[in-house]
Amino acid sequence: MAAGIGTICAVAFGCWFYLAGDVPLALLQCSAGRCLIGFLVFNFHPARIFMGDSGSLIIGAILSVLAMNMVDHDNTRLPPWLQRAYAAVRHGHVGLSVGGYVPCIREPRRAG
Repeated sequence: MAAGIGTICAVAFGCWFYLAGDVPLALLQCSAGRCLIGFLVFNFHPARIFMGDSGSLIIGAILSVLAMNMVDHDNTRLPPWLQRAYAAVRHGHVGLSVGGYVPCIREPRRAG
């Protein structure tokens, strides 16, 4: 599951960084996506290899660092439609983060 979602995110980040003009980060993301696709080939039924905790943690670490790079990146070179989508994703991410914390805060108050 981590490899499939990681592949989708890596390719999406790679395309975004390429359109933003940051070719080294785009190449890093595209190579990460290709590595994950290579893993998925051997992970279909019957699976011959399995990803452990360290594999999924490094995928999350790479994607989170590049997501932080995306937020601080200069987006003036992006096409106008992608600049609007970029702003929506930034604001939507904050809403999802806050929305995920609210049930965690409210649940203990109900119980006790």
